[in-house]
Amino acid sequence: MIGEHLERAYRIARWPDDPWTSEGRERYVRALKLFERVLEHPWFRELLEKGSLRILDLGAGRGIGGVALARVLRGRGRKIKL
Repeated sequence: MIGEHLERAYRIARWPDDPWTSEGRERYVRALKLFERVLEHPWFRELLEKGSLRILDLGAGRGIGGVALARVLRGRGRKIKL
């Protein structure tokens, strides 16, 4: 359901980090790669030992970074609330 709301919002207001544009998609892919590297840091490794995490992405445009981080974490078998 939230995906439907976001999709409607993206159709109304398009800007560079809109994930349905080539520029937005590129930013998303870069964020995925960045988080793959960042999650190797000892501090993040410690966080990853927990069973589930919550991500709060405030005032961050369309949330590409939060979504990318959640996807990478889910790919590592973590339960995520975004």
